[in-house]
Amino acid sequence: MTQAALSGGNFDAVTFDCYGTLIDWETGCLEVLRPWADGAGLAAEDDALLSHFAEAQRHQQSIRPTLPYREVLGRALETLAEHFEVGLQPAVRRHFAASVGNWPPFPDTVAALARLAGRFRLGVLSNVDNRSFAETHRRLGSVLDVVVTAEDVASYKPATAHFQRAMGAFAELGVDARRILHAAQSRFHDIAPAHARGLAAVWVNRRHDRTGRGLTVPADVPTPHVVTGLADLAEQLGV
Repeated sequence: MTQAALSGGNFDAVTFDCYGTLIDWETGCLEVLRPWADGAGLAAEDDALLSHFAEAQRHQQSIRPTLPYREVLGRALETLAEHFEVGLQPAVRRHFAASVGNWPPFPDTVAALARLAGRFRLGVLSNVDNRSFAETHRRLGSVLDVVVTAEDVASYKPATAHFQRAMGAFAELGVDARRILHAAQSRFHDIAPAHARGLAAVWVNRRHDRTGRGLTVPADVPTPHVVTGLADLAEQLGV
């Protein structure tokens, strides 16, 4: 697929992955994982906690595509505890599963979304449940025209149901799929399926200044367009 140039004149809508792209989910996760690990006497670095958790989460989403995201989080945390051979109190599991709405936006997210909303229709395609995302949406400024969650489509990315639903919703708003740009940090969950659906995509490389994997699931996917954050994306799109 030939990618449209990363210019505001080529697009009428911008869609995003949420957690990892708009929301700093690594910080949000570590607010629970780090105290739990320390309390259990677990001598694991942050990146080890995050990368093992990311794989456990990916596995749960792949084998149970209709499982609510809060339960995915809980089960993935159980897998993490088993991997490191430490205990997991039920209260910690519940707290972690309910923490999504408290995860913070990246520092540039809210202002950049407000700028982009003045020029483009905006959407989010997220591997989350509706209740959790409602809390997040308020943190983002409630500027989105289209929201598609895993709960809405009973599947998790990188399956393409999110993209199909979003393309239909934007068509109802008069936006052709060829005029949609998808922006995301995860090449595995988002850039690959966006390309599969014929959408232009830009990699938001939030981890450009960090080592390790964090919550990233590795994927060898071409990324002709790369930005380092939402402020950078807004500049590239001329707003």
